[in-house]
Parts: sequence; structure tokens; C-alpha cells
Amino acid sequence: MTKEIITLTIDRLAGLGDGNGTCGERKVFVPLTLAGEVVEAEIVKEIAGVTYCKLVKIITPSPDRKEPICKHFGECGGCTLQHLNDNLYPQFKRKIAAEALRKAGYSDENLAETVKIPLASRRRVNLKTKEGKIGFYIENSHQLVDIEECKIIEPGLFDLILALKPQVKKFPDINSIQINAIDGRYDVVLASKNRVNLSKFERIAGVKRLSSSVNGKISAVYQDGDAAITLAGLSIRIPQSAFLQASKEAAEAMSNLVLQAVGNAEKIADLFAGIGAYSFALAKQADVTAFEIDAAMVTTINNAAKIYKLNDKLKAEKRDLFKEPIGYYALKNYDAIVINPPRSGAKAQIEQIAIAKTPKVVMISCNHATFARDAKILKDAGYKLDRLTPIDQFVYTPHLELVGEFSI
Repeated sequence: MTKEIITLTIDRLAGLGDGNGTCGERKVFVPLTLAGEVVEAEIVKEIAGVTYCKLVKIITPSPDRKEPICKHFGECGGCTLQHLNDNLYPQFKRKIAAEALRKAGYSDENLAETVKIPLASRRRVNLKTKEGKIGFYIENSHQLVDIEECKIIEPGLFDLILALKPQVKKFPDINSIQINAIDGRYDVVLASKNRVNLSKFERIAGVKRLSSSVNGKISAVYQDGDAAITLAGLSIRIPQSAFLQASKEAAEAMSNLVLQAVGNAEKIADLFAGIGAYSFALAKQADVTAFEIDAAMVTTINNAAKIYKLNDKLKAEKRDLFKEPIGYYALKNYDAIVINPPRSGAKAQIEQIAIAKTPKVVMISCNHATFARDAKILKDAGYKLDRLTPIDQFVYTPHLELVGEFSI
């Protein structure tokens, strides 16, 4: 097919960081562009009257453009905002948070300063692998970029990625790798569709536990002592593929905000609790019930609570809060609710919280769109926003962690 190239002026940066402009009657989105730039772009697809392009050439660059810091930028699908200069980038991130508040019906008067997370701090990464290459797909493709550097990942973790490359090349069925930085070392899961015999996978310095995942079923290949992470000063043994916040600095910032927000609450529900990122800290000052769908994580919380003699203050229950949200009547037993749903948000559960009118609600979200939707439910129920804190832990991407504190 003949490629269609168009020329247009970019009017603004849209919410996902793509440049937005018009060409005739077309509404056009072009990644890696800035407001005021004149560009050439190739049409990739048109959906529901919207034209999506890839950048071909910048004819007139913006004064807000800067040189990217990574050689893979523009090709690797990881970062998308390295071309924003040091003034525009924080403004764009703050605008995301302010727009979420506007859509929820709140003003931005209680929008706190953005918590900035440093480069080279990402401790959790999910990578694709093919023919010995390890990296990320080019956006909207299955073409793998074999990364040779990364300014986002913590240095030790990136060194581990380089050490894994020659090993992974020997096992072509491996299609993805998940790595978590845990206390002192790394927890690695090698995933494949078919069973792979990893008995000859050579041990790599820094790997505390190596596991195999076949269609989601995980088994350990080897382990050197406990795979643990410190939460609230406690060493917590964690299962493979445990969800961790992207950086240690962000996790600590969020935990501190949650503790401040619940104040003197005596009974707290921790919803979508994961491995207890907030539960253990909260249990030092209140009675906490943690709800989580993943059975391994529920076991993690309950076992640790027993070990540290917190089981009279903390208990975890397995529950699918999407299919079976906790009802408003049960929620009336709590003084505060901490809720940290996945990217899809928690509409059904928030609706029950709104009816219960629990005095304090702390909502942590990594998706500003679903945060706005769910926060509007609280707004319509009479909740006021005490503070919204943006945390820029997804550096050089349009994603943002939000910690919202509500009361009624």
C-alpha cells in the first residue's frame, strides 16, 4: 500500500503525551511531537474519525524540545517524553493531575507539589525476549528493541539484564522476563508458553531466586535463602511475581502519605492490598483487614503477621473486589479505607464506599482516567478532597501515580 504522508502543525500535547493537531477535517495524533511544531507524519490508522500517525520529520521544532538522554528513545516503547525540556515536562505531569481533578468535579486548590522520583530508580521491570534479544517492543508493533542502555532502570538491575542475554539465547522458548529488586538481590521469573528445562541455566550473581512460568504456572528453579522485601521495617517473604511499586522511593512516599491521611483511625480496610505494602505500616497503629484476590499474597500477609505477632491487629482475606465488592453495610465498621486498585479502577467498590460514607478514604491510582471516574463518585456522594499528591514514578511516560485523600 502507498504510504500517506501529511504535513500539519501540532496544537497541543494530549493527555497521553502525543501531539494533537488537524489536517483538513482530520483530527490527528502524532507521538514524539510538541505544541507549535510543524511536522510530516505517516498515517498508521484511522479509527472513529481520528487519525493516528507516526512521526516522519520535524520541519519546525519547538523551543521546548530537547535532546533525549537515551539512544533508544523514539524506537523503544518504554519512554515517550524524553523530548520535553526540563520546564515543560513537570508542567505536563502536573496538568495530568489537574485535569483528573477537573473531570472529577474538584478544583485544584488542594493539589500538592509533585513528588519527583529520580532517574535510574526503577526496581521492577517486565521485558520481552526473542533470539537472545531482551528489551521492549516498538510502540504498536511486535518488533523487539534490544536495549543496550536504559536511564530509568536502576544500575544493578540493568547489569543483570546484560548478564541474562547470553543465557537467554540458549533457551529460545523464553518469551518474557520479570525482574523485581528485593532485599539485597533480584527475583527473576522467566516465562514461556511451553515447558523449558532450566536445570542448565547458569547461576548469575545477584539473583536470589530464579523461577519458571509456563502459561502462568510458576515454579522455582533455584533459590538462595529467603526472597524478601522490607515493609514498615519488617522483612516480608514474598511469592514470585509479587507486585511491587516501580521504585522504592515512590513506595516510601506513598506509604508515608497513606499513614498521614488515615490519621487516628482505629479500624482500617486495606482494599487491593497486594503483599501488604500499606497493611503492615497501618497495623502498627490500628486494626487492619486486608482484602486481596491473589491467594499467595493473602498467605504472605497472614504468615508475616503471625511471625511478627501482629495477627491480633492484621488479617488478610481472599476476595475478588470486582465481582464481590464489600457492601456498604460492612464498610460502616471502618473508620478509614485505603484502596489501591489496578489500572481499571474500582467503580463497583467505590460506589459501596460512597454509600457507606466511611469518614476517610485514601485512593491510590496509577491511571488518571479511572481515578477521575472513581473520585467523581465520591464527590457526588459529598466527599471533599483534602489533598491530591502526584508522584512521578513513571519517569518520561505520560503515566502518573496519584494519592487522593478524601473525607466526609
